[in-house]
Amino acid sequence: MQKIIKHLLYLLERMVMLPGRIKTFNSNRDPKKVLLKYATMKLDAFRFFRGTCHLFYEDLYKKNALPKSPNVWMCGDLHIENFGSFKGSDRLVYFDLNDFDEAILSPAAWEVSRLLCSVVVAARTAAYSKVHIQKLTTALLKGYAFRLQQGKGMTVETATGNGLIKTLLEKVETRKESKLLKQRTSKAYGYSRLQIDNLKSFAIHSSTKEEVLNAVKQLLKSKTSNRKWKALDAVYRVAGTGSIGIERYAVLVQDVITSKKLILDVKEAMNSSLQDYTGIHQPKWKNNGDRIIKIQTRMQFVCPSWLDTLCIKTKWFVIKEIQPVADGIEFISFKEEMDKQEKLLYTLGQLTASAQLRSSGREGSAITDALISFGTDVSWQKSVTNYAGKYALQVEKDYQEFCKAFDKGYFNSTN
Repeated sequence: MQKIIKHLLYLLERMVMLPGRIKTFNSNRDPKKVLLKYATMKLDAFRFFRGTCHLFYEDLYKKNALPKSPNVWMCGDLHIENFGSFKGSDRLVYFDLNDFDEAILSPAAWEVSRLLCSVVVAARTAAYSKVHIQKLTTALLKGYAFRLQQGKGMTVETATGNGLIKTLLEKVETRKESKLLKQRTSKAYGYSRLQIDNLKSFAIHSSTKEEVLNAVKQLLKSKTSNRKWKALDAVYRVAGTGSIGIERYAVLVQDVITSKKLILDVKEAMNSSLQDYTGIHQPKWKNNGDRIIKIQTRMQFVCPSWLDTLCIKTKWFVIKEIQPVADGIEFISFKEEMDKQEKLLYTLGQLTASAQLRSSGREGSAITDALISFGTDVSWQKSVTNYAGKYALQVEKDYQEFCKAFDKGYFNSTN
């Protein structure tokens, strides 16, 4: 009886407080830009899921619904579109996990459950059949378990990719930085100023621009002692879903000697939205930027170019190169290629396991032997799959509740 009452109270709390929970979480962000986040979240249930990572883990923590699993380093906000291609520091193109803002030490089953849930939500949004969705989630779990059983991570690049991933890698590998620069910079200023479209890029106050440019200049000076770079311009940048509203800039820099230009992403490093729920002792990081890039370095086979931390006033940021080869998997866009999707999901499962294996045995994460045992034991998979499926239905209900509050103007108010 107590369990039933507790569950009913929990459901009542969710119904009454959902819009407030969302607004409270986003209250420390730019009020105008966060409206763009809400508008993006309203597009469909999957976008809503991407923008509410905090709800997923708060609910998971309260329900305590998953079996015990080894502690691993995880990206935190793992979903189908947080895998993508990028050019590594060795200038080769890789396909891997690519977002570590929420990265933290947590139970392995948590990461898997969020990824599985993302597949179900995205597939239901694309109107896939129940049978096909089951095939996709089964393929993901098989790939994850198989890679853990091997006890050794894998990497995906052009030479080793197959199916949809190979097609993506081959397509993006031919793109050039020069094309990106022409797309993002203004011809009127000799391509030395970034374009402002008031959709993905916005003007910033002159004093803020000066602070950003000066901070980038100092970092470039410390990183490239044998070469001289100058920072030319900066704009406010909007990208993704969950991160919309935090401080984020695109900065145009130029090599003084060769005149080569690059665009850098400078993104505010916030607290992980999982930090209050894991119950696991975390290392003492220097700052959130330090947390993000150290965990990313452990989990990725090769990291993106120019990955580093940057301090602007008292805030810490993660900086990396914006690349013409950065592409993610948009689930709906390959709906016509269902025959290739199971292979894709199998690979995503393997990449998830690979990241956990690479970072095993580090500052509290389980050793490789424990992960091999976890991959060999299939008893936990049914619970994780069931939870992901049920929570996907909860996401759809929450999305409808959010849309009602949005249409009533709740998210436009400051109260």
